[in-house]
Amino acid sequence: MTKINPNVFSGQRPPRINQNRVKKQPRTETGDASHVVPNVTVDSFLEQEPTGKSKELWLGKGEQSGLRQQLANDSGRAPKQELGEREGKVGRNLVYQQRLRTFAGENRLPIPTVTQPCAPDIEPTRCVGDAEVARRLTQARLGPGEQPRPIAQATYMSGDRNAICAAMVFDERLKVDILHKKGDAGDAAAAQNLKGFYVDALKAHGLSEEAASARIKLVPEDDPRTAYQQRTEFPGSSRGNLTPGVCTSVVANAFQNDTVGSKEALKKVWLGSIPEQDRKTLDAWVQKSFGHVQDGSVLVWVRQAGTEANRRPELNMSEFALAQVTHTVKELGKPFHLVGDPIGKETADKHPLMNFWEKMPPGLNDRTHQLYVMNKLSERGCILVGMRSGILEPHAMLGMPTVSIEGASGASRNERLRQYAGRLPYWRPLETVSDIGEGATQLQATREDRRLLKDHIRGEIQSHLGDLGPQGQEILTALDNKQDPIPILGKMKGDLSRLIKDKGSDPTTQRKLELVNSLDEKLKLSRELKSEIEQHQFQMEELDYLKKSLQQFYGMS
Repeated sequence: MTKINPNVFSGQRPPRINQNRVKKQPRTETGDASHVVPNVTVDSFLEQEPTGKSKELWLGKGEQSGLRQQLANDSGRAPKQELGEREGKVGRNLVYQQRLRTFAGENRLPIPTVTQPCAPDIEPTRCVGDAEVARRLTQARLGPGEQPRPIAQATYMSGDRNAICAAMVFDERLKVDILHKKGDAGDAAAAQNLKGFYVDALKAHGLSEEAASARIKLVPEDDPRTAYQQRTEFPGSSRGNLTPGVCTSVVANAFQNDTVGSKEALKKVWLGSIPEQDRKTLDAWVQKSFGHVQDGSVLVWVRQAGTEANRRPELNMSEFALAQVTHTVKELGKPFHLVGDPIGKETADKHPLMNFWEKMPPGLNDRTHQLYVMNKLSERGCILVGMRSGILEPHAMLGMPTVSIEGASGASRNERLRQYAGRLPYWRPLETVSDIGEGATQLQATREDRRLLKDHIRGEIQSHLGDLGPQGQEILTALDNKQDPIPILGKMKGDLSRLIKDKGSDPTTQRKLELVNSLDEKLKLSRELKSEIEQHQFQMEELDYLKKSLQQFYGMS
């Protein structure tokens, strides 16, 4: 059993980054390989050797040579790469992240991080207290003797189906209104499919066909999205619908009261409804298709959904973030397999678990059958890691240890899912300070790192304008105009060095030279940070949390 120090993750969650202070930039078409900004050569970048404690973290000359060639080859948009090639860059990325943190520590600069809500020890602290969960249930009129309003679910919200179904199993008062587009045969069929899923589950729970059907209502709407927003505007009132979010409170409360009983009840309604002959067919298919999957493997679920508005492309896993995850798993000495959607050069042909639902026996490949297949891998001690997706929650409810990566843009969802911490023992949310998905448009953590560093540099210049003379104002003007002030500092260093050589050193000149050298190093670090780390990535603290969460899960088995 692995013991993890919970104090590592203690403390208050820092405020989210102020979006108004982060200039929005269009997504640059660069690959995961670092790109060189204008006026910075590969040689000059690599030879910006730091001083002080950072020096020991910098790359040696031999490593520089290889990286120099790599950077030169990868200028512009990098071609698609094999996962192993990207993993090689993860180590270098961590070197640069560590350099930034060492520098920040020496200069008392804060680094934006997220205090994780669920410390990975065997009995995680409930970061949402019992009183708050009870308050949310009461607000939804789910207290004793009350009758709640139905839950509203539009057909495009299919990712919520398992949480809604679980809540209806745990609380017999809950009903659901399924909103679908009026006159759209395809959407009507999708609504009917959702209803069939709920009815089958409730029948497996012991209800009659009539009683189960009475709890699900199909509602045609001209605009289901607008109708959903209007219906859920006042969820606690007598004229509004509940949102699917209330189901998290219901499920968390059920698992808190009876973890084993809740898990077994869901296995019965989701997996037990599959006929015995179909289960035998699936068992044989799993053994034939996934016999190579080692016990205790980490299954990395890759999400690459479409780009339409409701698909949240910022939640699509980036290739570099995937390499960071697999690199972390390898550091633990554990095997991994890619599951879900193909990405880059990682195709379904290379990875049998990718798009596995397309390879399943005909007629036995709907979501319930997919749950059954993943549950067979869970029985072999496998652990699931993936970007935020409704597909992850039901696996955790069935007892599969799951790490769900939650980006910054999902703050409200993150807050809701924290109710699981300490109640659903198979669930770990990994909250990131930025959106790391391939479709994300802002790299908040990296941009915020640079903003903090630049604010520090500006403050230092402004406080020493008397020592710097007219050039100090020139540097500030260059920064304000997004121009490179390093040539100004270079000229100042040359002039001061010649002055000391010709006339000797005096305290004033020496102090000015030290100040110029300090500003020069900090500006180069800021420029390096832009060229080396600006990509869709995890912060190193987040990877450390992932590693400790996996260690904790392995300790549970």
